[in-house]
Amino acid sequence: MMRRSLLAVMALAAALGCGEDGGEEDIEYHWAEQVDGFWGDAPEQATRLALFDELWGTIGPRYPGFGINDVDWDAVRDEFRPAAEAAEGYGRFYQLLSEVVSGMHDGHTNILSTRVCDTTLAARPPRFVLSGLLLTTETGVCVTPTDDGRLLVFRTDDDNPAGLAPGDEILGYDGKPWNELLELIATWELPLCGFRGSAAAADEFLHRVAVQDNPHLFERMDVRRHGAATMESIPTDTLLTYSGDLVCPPQLPVQGVEFPWTTESEADAGASPISWGLLTGTNVGYIYVYNWMPGTDVEAQFTAAITAFQDADGIIVDQRYNTGGAQFWLQAAAMLFDTDHDRIWCSASRKPQPSEPTDLQIHSCQGIDADESTYLDRPIAILTGPQAASAGDLFPYEMSLHPRVRRFGRATHGSFARATMLWDLDPQLDDLWARFAKDVFTDSNDEHLQATEQPPDVELWLQPDDVAAGRDTVVEAALQWIAGES
Repeated sequence: MMRRSLLAVMALAAALGCGEDGGEEDIEYHWAEQVDGFWGDAPEQATRLALFDELWGTIGPRYPGFGINDVDWDAVRDEFRPAAEAAEGYGRFYQLLSEVVSGMHDGHTNILSTRVCDTTLAARPPRFVLSGLLLTTETGVCVTPTDDGRLLVFRTDDDNPAGLAPGDEILGYDGKPWNELLELIATWELPLCGFRGSAAAADEFLHRVAVQDNPHLFERMDVRRHGAATMESIPTDTLLTYSGDLVCPPQLPVQGVEFPWTTESEADAGASPISWGLLTGTNVGYIYVYNWMPGTDVEAQFTAAITAFQDADGIIVDQRYNTGGAQFWLQAAAMLFDTDHDRIWCSASRKPQPSEPTDLQIHSCQGIDADESTYLDRPIAILTGPQAASAGDLFPYEMSLHPRVRRFGRATHGSFARATMLWDLDPQLDDLWARFAKDVFTDSNDEHLQATEQPPDVELWLQPDDVAAGRDTVVEAALQWIAGES
């Protein structure tokens, strides 16, 4: 694999064009030297090898995506097993495992160390945080990339220590733009805490957004207030003890419908993943769907919303932030159709051994059993983005078949797969959480959907002037379309 994940990040960084020119003085960083000692000694060699062999040996015959990501799994073992055998520090051992898994470039294939990833930012741990779909932030500031590469602050805690507000921008750190720092970070070989994007655009999105989660690696954060011409630098020491739990769906508030939740604490306390109502001053129904997880009321609430909106001028389903879940949304979505579809997408898994790593078998397909009595002959806007994955990928993909649907925003995560657990937690150290994709999805022609870009019908995103004024660019475009179609 030849450090393919690091090289991929470096290539990605070279393509990013955000921020301003780098500073004249180079600051010397020593993060790579700290990884080995920060979390103490590595486990015994026999334990390290047993864990590596279980990870490599379990995924190898079962993972269905080798024909998609082009990873040579035997070469991975040849390169990383000797390094795991020689690892002296716990941080280095976990870094090697995280590099193996992140190199698969699969949002459903992940590993996390609670020991490494739960270390507070205030300790300035030598790790790189790539938040993944949930995008919770400890610093009280949420960032999203604009179409022209700026890193736009769109949501904040009122008391965030940087004093940032929606419409401001984060440029980078220590006088250097974030794209240059990503390239530098890749050379440090830090443990990774977080998930990669499956599609290339989603992975790029997550690396850009990581600017909000890694102030501990630098001395000063460089920002530009909305409307200001000059850069301002904020000491990162002020950011690291805040310990917020703000979540970062790329959405601005709309009048008439509350977010399902705004903090990780609310989500953990069992807040419903769905909320809905009529937008104030309109006859347009609005539905937030943050996941389709079993054990929640999302199916019943979605069904109730569709029933209530039968006389609406149109509907907006906002799932720019949707972490996936089960497939019971199929029945709810069928309420919106008047035409059956026999085969929309199928699940594929590895053929039983012995077989080639790219040999797959189709074992189930999904269609739509339409309910003509509830068919909604109204314009339906589906809002999508890179933080919509798994079932959050499949829902807008399926809804694109509806004759009155138009999708707005950005392509979804591209994580057309289903995962199974490997460790929760591992039996040797009781520390490592790991899962991998056991199925990938294909389209009606048996072509891979996994890791593919699924562009919306109208591609646009939040804009600085709109955000500063409290307007959601994507919602405004959807409302204009509905007005013209109604």
